[in-house]
Amino acid sequence: EALRPIAEYRMLLYAVLLIVMMLTANHPFVRAFFNRFRQTGRLRDEGRPARDERIARTKRFIDAHYAEEFGLADLTAVAGMSAFHLLRRFRGEVGLPPLAYRNQRRVAAARGLLLSGRSIAETALDVGFADQSHLTRHFQRVVGASPGRYRQQ
Repeated sequence: EALRPIAEYRMLLYAVLLIVMMLTANHPFVRAFFNRFRQTGRLRDEGRPARDERIARTKRFIDAHYAEEFGLADLTAVAGMSAFHLLRRFRGEVGLPPLAYRNQRRVAAARGLLLSGRSIAETALDVGFADQSHLTRHFQRVVGASPGRYRQQ
């Protein structure tokens, strides 16, 4: 039930892509984009390994320390590259900027804690959000339901 809005958005996006494809019939970019979405249901390969070891190292750092507070300067030190280059390469390989990826990891961890019976406020602090409202804002954006509603379902 909590994933229902995501499925509805996926179907809506599929319908929009179908209309765009019909309007721009033989444009190669539109055809490739539509075919990729139709085959995978995604626009990027989220599960594939990073091609650049520096990006893989940064991703491993975020996965291990998502509950801690760190910034772009810390990530550039881990990756050994400039902030601009890190942002561009990380987004190209992962599909999100590094700090947005960290928030996604936090929400994923929060889902597990909420299902295990933890309170929303405790969960927010445990996964690295400043407070319950901070968790709720990001949780609704990613999951499509509030943490309380998600836990009830």
